Amino acid sequence: MPPPEADDRLERIVERVYAVPGVVDVRAWLWEEKLIVAVRAAPNASPEAVLRQVRSLAETLAEPGEGVEVGFIAND
Repeated sequence: MPPPEADDRLERIVERVYAVPGVVDVRAWLWEEKLIVAVRAAPNASPEAVLRQVRSLAETLAEPGEGVEVGFIAND
């Protein structure tokens, strides 16, 4: 289980990513010195634009030396 401060950080990251236009669902993890963010885009949004904006935001939210991976949530 991650330490409480990691949970708080992930909660803040998720809140910030939800603010990206076109994002309708977000998942975020800290794993092996990586920030991993997965999103679902609204049907009327450009997936490429959403991913580009989320990647840019995630890179600003990453800690120094932390890698960033961004992708889409798989369809259920």
